[in-house]
Amino acid sequence: MKVSETIYFVRDLDKEVDLFTRVLGFRLVEKKDWGFALVESLSGVKIGLLLEKWMRSETVGTDELPRPRIAFQTRNIESEVVRLRAAGVRATDPEGEDHQTKSATFWDADGNAFFLWQEPQRVSTF
Repeated sequence: MKVSETIYFVRDLDKEVDLFTRVLGFRLVEKKDWGFALVESLSGVKIGLLLEKWMRSETVGTDELPRPRIAFQTRNIESEVVRLRAAGVRATDPEGEDHQTKSATFWDADGNAFFLWQEPQRVSTF
């Protein structure tokens, strides 16, 4: 696993991208129509900005945003979840198809959530 970025949940993606780029001097690495943007500081720190609707179940019944979390990228999410569980770590089953980004959540002993993800598997065309 490698740390890819820290994710913050936001209500207005465009306003947050503007804050990080225009005001704080980050550069926009990518922005997805479905509600995600990745910004990077001059020193290489990456922050993911994710619309709250993707994690709203965490804070149902409140006006709070989900807590930020560190995102870890892996090449094999299924084996990583097995490894985490074998070590006594609570983790969700991976979600997503081979041609999509797969993701799971795991928690430390204090209940802090972490995001685990794997890039889509490339499909051979020959």
